[in-house]
Amino acid sequence: HFLAIQPRHLGGRRQQCLRLRQNDLAAALEVAQQAFLVAKGDVLLVVDQRMSMFFGSTLNMKSVTAAEAAAIAAFGVLGAGDRVGGIVFDDSTQVEFAPRRSRRTLFALLQTMANFNGALHAAKRVDEGADRLNDVLRPVARLARHDHLVIILSDFAGANEITRKRLSTIAAHNDVLLMLVHDPLAEQGLTRGEPTVLGDGHLQAEIDLSHSSTLEAVGGFTRQRLQTIRNWQREINLSVLPLNAAQDTLPQIRQLLGQARPGRPRA
Repeated sequence: HFLAIQPRHLGGRRQQCLRLRQNDLAAALEVAQQAFLVAKGDVLLVVDQRMSMFFGSTLNMKSVTAAEAAAIAAFGVLGAGDRVGGIVFDDSTQVEFAPRRSRRTLFALLQTMANFNGALHAAKRVDEGADRLNDVLRPVARLARHDHLVIILSDFAGANEITRKRLSTIAAHNDVLLMLVHDPLAEQGLTRGEPTVLGDGHLQAEIDLSHSSTLEAVGGFTRQRLQTIRNWQREINLSVLPLNAAQDTLPQIRQLLGQARPGRPRA
């Protein structure tokens, strides 16, 4: 009746439990049927559970928001009679599910998200040289050869020109939606003098933001990355929707899905 992700700790804050009960699933199906997720084809969900996603300042960790949104979409797609699959990845590995019209595949995908999410913790060490975001786009291209709806739920940490090129290749034959998971600290700016836990996907530390130079460097870097991803909406034939980790996920999905209906020009 629900999917639960166990709480974890980061700097004294608890990672929120992900619980999708029957009323939430009914709401998710209604949202999906009214919006573009009724794709009449295959839907591939790409869910980021890297250490860069293990951060949250208010309500959820970004990793939880991504998993919740993916679960809502998956139930909606299958409930509408379409095929759903996915790729769940972290800093070192990934698990792939080819799209199927199957509850067994759906629940295997959800369980994998729960397992990956539960494995995140503040002391987890990862390979600093890994280029996981770009690496995972290769199997995305393999599984979604044409006429898929590809939904990528990520903070897009590590995104670069290679990311843009690979997304452009995928978008040439598929509909692509980037669900940009962010924390309000990046949008509103960090507050001077507040000790804050920050991470880069490899290390996490509490830093004192009393110095204006440190404040501007940290906040400016994050805002620049978010803006770069948003700019891709004009450069590539895809859509970008923001997901705020400080807000409940389901109401955001209900509001956002009516704002963007990704589509390629049809001959």
